[in-house]
Amino acid sequence: MNPCAKVFSRDELEFIAALCRKHDAFAVCDEVYEHLAFDGVPHIPMITLPGMRDRTVRIQSAGKIFSLTGSGPGRRNSQRSPGSARGR
Repeated sequence: MNPCAKVFSRDELEFIAALCRKHDAFAVCDEVYEHLAFDGVPHIPMITLPGMRDRTVRIQSAGKIFSLTGSGPGRRNSQRSPGSARGR
């Protein structure tokens, strides 16, 4: 959905999580702007949903949050390597 600024509801995230579990897939979540949610809509990280800790890759970047774009301070969080899920 990026760059549409969509904040998924818990129901929408649970639907996506169920699809990931059913199809043994990973969710790659761009959470660079997770702290910029408006209108009282909470940001719910996919990685916090049941069964998603091992199948979520969470992408964050201090560069955009702290106006350091171009300096490369970013990170990827996941419990295991996406390639390890299927023995790659």
